[in-house]
Amino acid sequence: MSTPHEAARDVAIHRLVADMVKTSREDVTATAGEVLGEGDRITVKLAGRKLASVTMAAGSTRAKVTDEDKLTAWVAENHPSEVETVTRIRPAYLEQLKKQAKQDGVAADPDTGDLLPGIEVTTGDPSLRVLPADGARDLLIEAWRSGELNLGEVLQIPSGGEQT
Repeated sequence: MSTPHEAARDVAIHRLVADMVKTSREDVTATAGEVLGEGDRITVKLAGRKLASVTMAAGSTRAKVTDEDKLTAWVAENHPSEVETVTRIRPAYLEQLKKQAKQDGVAADPDTGDLLPGIEVTTGDPSLRVLPADGARDLLIEAWRSGELNLGEVLQIPSGGEQT
């Protein structure tokens, strides 16, 4: 069992290290985002063993209703059987319209091609995805303990007389 002082010290150290790791992670993620192209997939090895796969995934495409009243009025006029009441589109049809909009990149009537008011299609920025390999945590610890991996350098923790 630890003393209150030891517990407080450990919490403080973990917090400070987590903050340093967060800042370092933001920096290295930004750098990776600058040098990796969309769709790039790199297998990362450490000590000759697979540590992880890093992929620059394409941004996801989303379709969202931005003006339900305009869209409902349009559907009521052009596809009245798809409106449950004068003020509500059938949920299944709305999901169908959004799915088609995501697929096509634009919200349009599947029958006529007319642009739909009230649905906006957006695509997010590409993002990094890291998929650790089985045993990656143990591999990281082994490489650190053996001296093959300098975590201080990777995490951008200053050594010696360097100041942050």
